[in-house]
Amino acid sequence: MEIRIIILVCLFALVRQVASQARPIPVTWSTSKFGPDGPWQAVSITVGSGQGVASVDLYPGGSFDSNILVTDFCNNTFTGCAAAAGGLYDPGDSPTADFQSIRTPAGVGSWESDQVMNLTGKAVFTLDTMKIASTSTAYIIDKAVFVSVISSNVQLPNGSYYPASLGNLALGSPNPVQTFLVTNSTGNITGQLLTGNLRDNNDIPSSSFGLHIGSVKHNQQGSLILGGYDESRVVGPVASYDTVGVGGNPQVPLIDINIGVQVGGTPFNTTDIPSLYSADGNASIPVLFNPVVPYMSLPPATCAAIAEWLPVTYDPSIGLYLWNTQDYRYRTIISSPAYLAFIFQETDSTNLTIKVPFSLLNLTLENPIVATPKQYFPCQPWQSPSTTWHLGRAFMQAAYLSINWEENKFFIAQAVGPTTGPSSIQSILPTDTTITGGDISEFQSSWQSSWTVLATNSSTSGNTTGVPAKGSDQGLSTAAKAGIGVGIVVVVLGIAALVALLLIQRRRKRRRQEADMVAIANAASAKAAQQQQHPRWNEKGNAFGEPPAHNHPYHNNFNQYRHEMAVQPPELAAPNKIHEADRREIYEAPSANFAHEIDSTEVGSSPRSATTDKTLPALPGTLVRKSERVSQGPVSAATTASHGDRSPEIVSPESPRRSPRGI
Repeated sequence: MEIRIIILVCLFALVRQVASQARPIPVTWSTSKFGPDGPWQAVSITVGSGQGVASVDLYPGGSFDSNILVTDFCNNTFTGCAAAAGGLYDPGDSPTADFQSIRTPAGVGSWESDQVMNLTGKAVFTLDTMKIASTSTAYIIDKAVFVSVISSNVQLPNGSYYPASLGNLALGSPNPVQTFLVTNSTGNITGQLLTGNLRDNNDIPSSSFGLHIGSVKHNQQGSLILGGYDESRVVGPVASYDTVGVGGNPQVPLIDINIGVQVGGTPFNTTDIPSLYSADGNASIPVLFNPVVPYMSLPPATCAAIAEWLPVTYDPSIGLYLWNTQDYRYRTIISSPAYLAFIFQETDSTNLTIKVPFSLLNLTLENPIVATPKQYFPCQPWQSPSTTWHLGRAFMQAAYLSINWEENKFFIAQAVGPTTGPSSIQSILPTDTTITGGDISEFQSSWQSSWTVLATNSSTSGNTTGVPAKGSDQGLSTAAKAGIGVGIVVVVLGIAALVALLLIQRRRKRRRQEADMVAIANAASAKAAQQQQHPRWNEKGNAFGEPPAHNHPYHNNFNQYRHEMAVQPPELAAPNKIHEADRREIYEAPSANFAHEIDSTEVGSSPRSATTDKTLPALPGTLVRKSERVSQGPVSAATTASHGDRSPEIVSPESPRRSPRGI
């Protein structure tokens, strides 16, 4: 018994000594940003040898085989090749590449990303040299196995396709190597996997990693540590779980989702927000922490429940929610300390909460998903064919994920905010079953400079001066409502009184005008009667037919009177007719300068030319070595079709606008 104890102690000491010689490897991150649904950060590695060495950028995540896009990928796209920005690998130019020995069919994607993103494409297993660069050292993996992706297209709900923009770097697996059975051969083929090979070469303490993808918007660089983790990125309690399945999936039960506020007032003007978790009556659903996919792919009812509290509109053509950026509530929410809280079951008695600030959930869609950039909320209503849902990069901005493949354990914790302190890289030993981090208070302090804290309204029992909540009356008291009602009545009565006064003044003016017309008409009738009684004399005392004396004192007045009478109605001008004007009529004689406006049809003008009303017209192939490419050109559409590839037509759907949901 004592001998066994001594042996175990010696073995443990030996493991510690060997592990102490190895150091965790911080992987280099690219300076570029990627993705039409982010933007996102990526790590940089090199693959191939000789003239075939290529630097490629990859999203970190997944297990077993990395997905690396090859040069033929751009020959299989129908609109520009965004993937070229991340670097493309040509196995035909690399003398150490072997893409013919492994006949096992290869698929695209990792950790079920092919299902989540509805991927279709073509790929082949490849063995070649891979190099991982760190701050001062490069680590070489010979005969690394990965998937050379010839084509990979994402299908949107409207049936359109767009090509993938980047591959992924698989972060190890439960097995240190991957073996392929080869028929008609003397032996099998073994490919090296990332963390397993580095561990076997004593480059890292264990086959493990720690990952935080950071945030482009907040200029927080990602962190990927092979064989260890960055303690400065971890805050609060750490939950440990067993990996699931042969792929070692980091999968846990999600039991609830809530909206909360870290500090200050809530932007929803209420603290009484019910649970947003909805999964057809299930007490929990399995979710996979998956940085290979971009969205939080959750049951449709759950996404809808969250969206009810946000100024967002669902676009069925792309299957995503768009922020209504013209709504004042949008800015208030995304800049506040409000967050979505995801609650995971850790044990029968304890749970883990990860808070994702809304500031991290304000992402950008770009071409080819949409024609012009649009801000979107990354909750993807998704019907899982495997009953497993996914929390992708949108969620992983706020979470720290670590896996120890040697113990088949993974660890999940709250990640620190944008204000990150100096790195504190720690080793993960082969037998470690947890990691440690800072105090949970560091979460708030690391976000403090990035939030706009809302004031709290102390008179509303915890309600705040923010965005009205769904179905709320904005917290008005009964007295305030009564005051508003009285004010509205006073305004209405005032408007009614003003209208009545204007009507009375208008009626009086009309009566005065009618009285003047009656007087004029009576005077005209009297004068006409006088002329009939004394036909030879006019009112000036002159006989008709005799010119008036130029020095007659009434000469000018008479001419003025004649001018006034000329503008009276024709009936009043008759010398032998007495007319009594209707009190309701006001006559206005035609102007002496009246000109008749002739319509074009009266002078024989041609009708409008019919031409003015016309509407004007609105302005994968097969991998081969370079030496074998004597006459072979780019992969044709016919060749692609013959291999079962689909010929996608890229469509950039526009998002229909709908009324924002009530808050």
